Amino acid sequence: MNKNDINTIVEDFSTLDIESQEYLVDIFQKQVNQSKREKLINAVREAEVNYNAGNVKHGSVQDLMKDLSQFKITA
Repeated sequence: MNKNDINTIVEDFSTLDIESQEYLVDIFQKQVNQSKREKLINAVREAEVNYNAGNVKHGSVQDLMKDLSQFKITA
């Protein structure tokens, strides 16, 4: 979707009465929430696959910090 399409949608949205705007916002928010939920579900499934395959590490916070210190972080 390009910028002109988005601008047209926003302009059309602003011509609606407040009740219709609220209704559309509610629908959009529910769609966003569903997308986030699906993304979380996929992340959990991936984590379960990795856990079941033994692709996880166990250790203390110190162990984690030691592992993280091996990576160079650039800003």
